[in-house]
Amino acid sequence: MLHCPYCHGHEVADRPIGVLATGPLAVHQALMWRQWSDDVTLFLHTGPEPSAEEYEELAARDVAVVDGEVAGLEIADDRFTGVRLTSGRVVPREALVVQARFTARSAVLESLGLTPVAQEMAGTVVGTYIPSDPTGATEVPGVWVVKQRHAPHRAGGRRGRRGAHGGGGAQRRSDHGGHPTGGGGPPRMRGGECGGAVRPGRRGARRAVRRAELRGGAKARTA
Repeated sequence: MLHCPYCHGHEVADRPIGVLATGPLAVHQALMWRQWSDDVTLFLHTGPEPSAEEYEELAARDVAVVDGEVAGLEIADDRFTGVRLTSGRVVPREALVVQARFTARSAVLESLGLTPVAQEMAGTVVGTYIPSDPTGATEVPGVWVVKQRHAPHRAGGRRGRRGAHGGGGAQRRSDHGGHPTGGGGPPRMRGGECGGAVRPGRRGARRAVRRAELRGGAKARTA
């Protein structure tokens, strides 16, 4: 089960990927994951029917669409091998994407008088968070929140957050016919950092691993 193409896309690159629709962001998810594989299938499941324009976008990127609810997953030799529909049909897949919901663990904060509110993305609730100003200060004097509590969509390391934010922006512009470099088509971003690439390629990934190894070695020598 995967949810972020900028964090996990390289793990399943060029493999059959399924996207499980449970809300209106499923089409956007499918188009993002299409950057990593030529074989992407959108399972409508309990999600809304795509609009005519969305169907055109999916067709333009060769994303297959499967009607019907998903009944379960097929497992063979302890590995995910396919998606089973209520009709009994099994669609072979090697990875499945779901929409994650980021929920703030706010019990302690609620005891201090703070209340979580819904986090929305494109008009869809994707989680909850504690409102605060840019520094993390809440409406309760002396109480600050960080990362997941006040901005769940910004969770993770600094480079990962920047990469996911930039990648998502580039993808949205691409979906609507253009991106900063001009023209249409999928965006291409510099690879090498988790979250910072739409499709870095194997060479870029190897360089990133090597840089990480060198940084790790340097830290070990200075420790």
